[in-house]
Amino acid sequence: MQALDPTRRLATFDDLVRLGGDDRAEIHAGDIVVQPSRSPRHQRAARTLASHIGKPFDDDDGSGGPGGWWILLDI
Repeated sequence: MQALDPTRRLATFDDLVRLGGDDRAEIHAGDIVVQPSRSPRHQRAARTLASHIGKPFDDDDGSGGPGGWWILLDI
């Protein structure tokens, strides 16, 4: 594990706010990490897959599957 540089300025919540609302960003170990939004092609594939898998495995909806899973999309 690397020691932190005591002169290094760590990112704050205010730094995230200054980025604006369109950036997907988090603070990890004092650094801001920005992730691009998923492409429309990726989003469509994820939605389609979740709809097929989700029916039997998501909350028990009477479709005969085991239920009890939560399938969440990070889009």
